[in-house]
Amino acid sequence: GSLVAGIGDLNGDGLADFAWGDWDATVGANANAGALYIRFGASSLINMDFATPMSAGQGLVIRGAAASDQVGLGG
Repeated sequence: GSLVAGIGDLNGDGLADFAWGDWDATVGANANAGALYIRFGASSLINMDFATPMSAGQGLVIRGAAASDQVGLGG
């Protein structure tokens, strides 16, 4: 991702959440559709695993619907 930002507490659990974008991600056959990842905060970030896909309780992903949507492009 090209941008990481604190986004407050979206899920109301009292812990700060954050987001990062991957504007040039390919979604299906759509090049540069992009993706925005929202990760819910945790009491400890030390053991947070970013290498595996998130479960529904850990966050969410917003993906571009068409080629060149560039979702997640910060500016």
